[in-house]
Amino acid sequence: MFSEDAETLFWDFFDGNSAIKLLISPSDGAVMEANRSACLFYGYAPETFRGMSFFAINMMSEAEVRKHFELVISEAQRDFNVYHRCYDGDIVNVSVNFGLITFHGMELILAIVFDVTGERRALTASHLSQTQFLTVLNSMDAVIYVADLNSYEILFANRYMKDSFGEETEGRRCWEVIHGSGSPCKFCGNERLLEGVRRLEYRSMRNRLWYQFIDRAIVWIDGRLVRISIGIDITERKQLEQEIIGISEKERIRIGNDLHDGIGQYFTGIGFLTQVIKDKLAACGLPEKSIAEEIIGLIEEAKNHTRILAKGLSPVNMDKNGIFAAIGELRMDTERIFGSECSFLYDKNITVEDNFTATHIYYIVREAVNNAMRHGGAKHVDIIIKEWDEGIRIDVQDDGCGFNPDTVARGLGLNLMKYRADVIGGTLGISGGKNGGALISCIIPRFDGHAE
Repeated sequence: MFSEDAETLFWDFFDGNSAIKLLISPSDGAVMEANRSACLFYGYAPETFRGMSFFAINMMSEAEVRKHFELVISEAQRDFNVYHRCYDGDIVNVSVNFGLITFHGMELILAIVFDVTGERRALTASHLSQTQFLTVLNSMDAVIYVADLNSYEILFANRYMKDSFGEETEGRRCWEVIHGSGSPCKFCGNERLLEGVRRLEYRSMRNRLWYQFIDRAIVWIDGRLVRISIGIDITERKQLEQEIIGISEKERIRIGNDLHDGIGQYFTGIGFLTQVIKDKLAACGLPEKSIAEEIIGLIEEAKNHTRILAKGLSPVNMDKNGIFAAIGELRMDTERIFGSECSFLYDKNITVEDNFTATHIYYIVREAVNNAMRHGGAKHVDIIIKEWDEGIRIDVQDDGCGFNPDTVARGLGLNLMKYRADVIGGTLGISGGKNGGALISCIIPRFDGHAE
């Protein structure tokens, strides 16, 4: 039994705050006391509430409520999530915490009730929203997946992605699923996603299709920070681009060959005939001989200019080793023009039989070397071509002053190199060299045929 002071403290606790409290008889379920908050919540007057059966406000049967009482008495369980009915008929979701107390010699159950209706509705709405969101993602005609920013684990993959890369997608790492590789992609930009949206194009090494991806960091359903990637299949567009570029490349090469083999040969013939005329004029002692000599000089200048134009239009000879001969000439021209050292090393067993690919490789190397000399002030440049996985890797490394990332990002030269790498199915990257300067790398997984 409570002392007078203890009983005063109890009633202060029972009725002195906004928590909903009831005192219940465990034998018959009668409500012995209901505080003001309980009366307001359930809608009953205090005198009506006292003496009511606790079973009457429960949506469960009396037998189920009595089982709850037994669990409370045995101290096996104290918290229950149930539904109660208010005076006006409203059904509310409540969490009830039960405890046993002895009051005036009687063992009673103290029930503290928490209204969780709003929380339950919010959870239901949230679940519905999530379901609708995932349904929309599954209905889109694009590769969509969500991956953990740190572990790269795919947490969600939509139906389109599973149809493209297999059902066993979720739970695996993105680079394993899309490229079949054993490590993160070299172009991965997870660490930069917190700065904003990232757009990129790349080719899957598993299904050989091209995708244009938009990546963004978001907070996922479970609260963790993830990357959502949305990829559109652009393979057909890439093939059309390659066909168009292939046609233009073939036309450019044809014009170069025509200049060298056609107009160049005409100049050679004209020069030969002019030489004959000069010799005859000289034999006759005529002063017009000097005019003929001047014409021969102009013809030689025209021939040299034509040769330079032809080489610029068609730098690579149409054979499997033409690329190495062309880069060898580039190396010698670099040393002659800039007075710097330029080395060229390549694996002897590498062949590039596709002139389309070889031409783009040449222009990538030439642009990288020119950047090192003109903008980096390099004294030494190394050009290295070696086997790399299923294809080749081209490195151009210099000892210049390095590079400004902002300037490089806006530079036309780098954009052209990246575009050329994309066209031949490769990837291009720029980083700092071992001894300062810059390292430009182009990795080409394999050589594909192009439009004839």
